[in-house]
Amino acid sequence: MRTFGEMVHIRNIETLVQTKKAKLMSVSYTQCRRDGEQQQCTREIYDSGNSAVVLPYDPARKSVLLTRQLGLPIFLQDGEKNALEACAGKLDGTTAEERIRKEIEEELGYRIVEVERLFELYVSPASIMEKIFFFTCSRPHKEFPEAAESKRRGKISRWSRRPWRTLRTWLRLARSSMQKQSCSFSI
Repeated sequence: MRTFGEMVHIRNIETLVQTKKAKLMSVSYTQCRRDGEQQQCTREIYDSGNSAVVLPYDPARKSVLLTRQLGLPIFLQDGEKNALEACAGKLDGTTAEERIRKEIEEELGYRIVEVERLFELYVSPASIMEKIFFFTCSRPHKEFPEAAESKRRGKISRWSRRPWRTLRTWLRLARSSMQKQSCSFSI
């Protein structure tokens, strides 16, 4: 049994399913409630590793670069074939900075040197172990000919430039919907 302070005692961790890239665990634990009562709990936790995401910003054009590609879970849930998304990828044993530079080159066709880490966030901390590292960078300076379409790991991605004011509107909408959900982050 592992103890974390006086509040949580891990009783058992059982791996239910494990693949090369992820595992699903059942965790039994005892949690001390505010009134002092011990509560027995069991949770399923999904661990697919940590990831990094970036919004490259072009101050001259007041725009950000996004990518359009098939996100299979989005397609299965919403039928959206070419989801517009931020450039991102799983760390797979690299640092967050190394991974995001590589993703920018692969998905957007730009080579950059400096990225700025903004914050880290657990999107769904009640059941998913993934920590996401958020970055930004100034407009990448060198574009490669293959920037229009990048083919890797069975994905075809195309980049898309969006005005910053449009993105701000999307963020306001997302913020209002996130107020209904639980998020945990550190700066």
